[in-house]
Amino acid sequence: MDIFYDDQCFIPEDLTEREKWFKNNYFSGIVRDDELEKYPAPYKMAEQDFFDSPYDVSVVRHERYTPLFFHEHEFIEMVFAFQGKCTNEISGKKVEMSAGDVCLIAPGALHALGVFDDRTLVFNYLIRTSTFENSFFSILSSGSILAEFFRNIFYGESGNAYLLFATGNDPETRYYLARLYEESQRSGGDKNNMMNTLLTLFFLVLMRSHGNHVILPDKDPDEKIHPVQLLEYMQENYRTASLKDMAGHFHYSERHMKRMIGKYTGRTFSDNIMRIRMDQARELLERTRLPLNEIAHRVGYGEPSGFRQAFRKFFGETPSQFRQKHGG
Repeated sequence: MDIFYDDQCFIPEDLTEREKWFKNNYFSGIVRDDELEKYPAPYKMAEQDFFDSPYDVSVVRHERYTPLFFHEHEFIEMVFAFQGKCTNEISGKKVEMSAGDVCLIAPGALHALGVFDDRTLVFNYLIRTSTFENSFFSILSSGSILAEFFRNIFYGESGNAYLLFATGNDPETRYYLARLYEESQRSGGDKNNMMNTLLTLFFLVLMRSHGNHVILPDKDPDEKIHPVQLLEYMQENYRTASLKDMAGHFHYSERHMKRMIGKYTGRTFSDNIMRIRMDQARELLERTRLPLNEIAHRVGYGEPSGFRQAFRKFFGETPSQFRQKHGG
């Protein structure tokens, strides 16, 4: 089902009268200074100015031919290029977007989007930060290194500030984006719950189908292996994996594998494996009544004593003490 093509009135492809005015005056060198002066750069957008209670998501079509408007905001902006091409300048980097691209822009990132042709259609999905956290990170294990990886990219001090997913003509991701847009035009008491649910489903499909191909600002273009693949390997094989095994799996030397892991996680292979094991152990202690010996085995320890020692070093208390405080 392709909602975008079902109803031409739903998303008109023709230029609006306002877009025609901008087009005529843009190419004539006339700028609406009276409008732009209302928003001194960098203009900061607050959540309360864009979200009517109780709604958490807002969807609008980006106007074509409007002057570049640099701004930043407290919320998450997700830009979807439905057709055509556009340039999204984020934190001083020009991000070229083609049909099917989805770009997530972090709070506080200075950016501006330019759409300067009749054919291109771009949609902006504005999402409360708390809603994004619940939707995007809920599909990843809360303590996983994959979730931590995306958090560091999105909220870290490096200034990356965006994630770009090239979905191409994937009908499943486009369907959920279309449903979100359609729902945003409705009214009713269930509208907010429906949009939040659709958003979570969209992120689930996006990560499942395109998570291994997300375009990262600082990724080395010469690297054949995507960093997400490295993280997923460690997450899935933490019980038995060794650096040697991992290097062999990806056909790299141990030295090169060590360098890549350090670059993308800021930790050694051993530290990453330890964090995964401890996170899994913590979850089992909190949610189950499994014997400690069984938990030790499940998280990759042959001897319970080794597990107890590692757990105490990591959390500052023994597994038994932790379970007494936090266990079910």
